[in-house]
Amino acid sequence: MDFRRDAVRLFIAERIRRQAIGEWLVHSVAGLAPGPDAPAFRHVVFRPQPCQGLTSALATLETPYGRAEISWKHEKGILEGELVIPPNAFADFEFLSPGSLVQDGTSHASKIGGTFRLSPGISSFRLRVP
Repeated sequence: MDFRRDAVRLFIAERIRRQAIGEWLVHSVAGLAPGPDAPAFRHVVFRPQPCQGLTSALATLETPYGRAEISWKHEKGILEGELVIPPNAFADFEFLSPGSLVQDGTSHASKIGGTFRLSPGISSFRLRVP
């Protein structure tokens, strides 16, 4: 029995498990994921998914184009937050609930949810969620 080899295997397995949990939290819960249309986070997809018992989330990622970030809080049926899209990149904001999105001072409203294509900069959102 080689204890050193077994310890290395356990360390690697634990590292992989922790990385998978972190990736799930960033991509699925906070809602920051790579888009399918361009490599290396040039296309960012924001899809916040609050779940019962979780009242806020923040995810930041340094991409080759700059910082991509989503932050949100869920309180009394309202989900509101902010998105940061890096320069020379673009993003989609996807949501299923009625709400509004503000980018560069322009408000976009939707009664049923949808997807908005966003240019670089800072955007805010406010949604009604169950």
